[in-house]
Amino acid sequence: MELLEIEGAPALVRCAVVHAEMVCARPFTAGNAAVGRLLVRYLATRDGLEPTGVAVPDLYAARAPGVYAQALAAYATGSLEGVVSWIVWQAEALLLGIQEAQAVCRAVQAGTTALAAPPGQPGGQGSHGA
Repeated sequence: MELLEIEGAPALVRCAVVHAEMVCARPFTAGNAAVGRLLVRYLATRDGLEPTGVAVPDLYAARAPGVYAQALAAYATGSLEGVVSWIVWQAEALLLGIQEAQAVCRAVQAGTTALAAPPGQPGGQGSHGA
């Protein structure tokens, strides 16, 4: 838990290190990577890196699991290059997650997703209030 409070560390570095350490330390029988990705969401929101909590930083791992595994393996070597490679991967994952969240928000605002209320419903196109 001390990793959650690394003093003076930039939020991105804290997210990356906590995520990788959760996966590499394997404190649970299963689900360590999922917990690591959840902690990234928590820390990114808590520390103001992505204060809305809307970003989906785990999307990158889902879309490119091989790249995710390679980046984690690089981190696990403990080399400077491996750690830097992992932090860069985490930055890319956060950026993709933020971009995806922005796209979803724009689609919802435009009423072009199933998440938007249908016309005539509160919040939908053509609605005049409740």
